[in-house]
Amino acid sequence: MDTGAQDAALGTLIEQLAAIEHERWASWQDYLHRICEPREDGALIIPTGFVDRWERQIATPYADLSEAERESDREQVRRYLPLIREALHAAEERFLPLVALAHELVELEHGARAEQLQALHRLGIVVTLDEHLARARAFSAQQHARIDALAGSPASGGVAGEEGQR
Repeated sequence: MDTGAQDAALGTLIEQLAAIEHERWASWQDYLHRICEPREDGALIIPTGFVDRWERQIATPYADLSEAERESDREQVRRYLPLIREALHAAEERFLPLVALAHELVELEHGARAEQLQALHRLGIVVTLDEHLARARAFSAQQHARIDALAGSPASGGVAGEEGQR
């Protein structure tokens, strides 16, 4: 999806989320206006019990709210879930074919590489891990033999059996 299409999709998503948010806010305001005491000048007075409770909730981290208070917050979030599900489903439909294609390409490449490695192995150009380990062990044994020979030779100044002594 190019940048212009992404921007258009995000613009649509923002509008859809804003519509849900407005619905949520309007519902809250309707509730608030119903519980408040109207004054002659049009102002609304929030009853003290609600003010005390809401101030406590404002100062309380979500994790420390009561289960009923957390459930009330979850109810508000659930308004957004249908749109989130729809967006995830659309993304899944758009990207699943790409994921399947990528998986198929990896399998093809793996198969091609395996065939190439087998051909190179038959030519003696590539060796297996076991062959690498056997060669490394043989090389290590040769190096130890050379070190032992140098340690025991008069040219090296060493004397056999004096390992580690100076």
